[in-house]
Amino acid sequence: MQKIKKFLKKINPIDRSRVNGYIERIMTGDIAGMDIQRLTDVKDTFRVRVGRVRIIFERIEGKVEILEVGWRNDNTYQGL
Repeated sequence: MQKIKKFLKKINPIDRSRVNGYIERIMTGDIAGMDIQRLTDVKDTFRVRVGRVRIIFERIEGKVEILEVGWRNDNTYQGL
């Protein structure tokens, strides 16, 4: 979680606000209308696109955990 907070401090305030809004919606389960896609090789793991930022989260038995938030690049989905 520390890595996510550090990333959010580095981005501009407009993007930070948008990403925080998406994270809140994910945590409450209000995912209607989001660009969500299930990741292929990883069970119960999804990604949300927020412009160039990717939010990767996991849903297991109704619990949601944010795994990573970062810029989209060649290493975005590595290590999952």
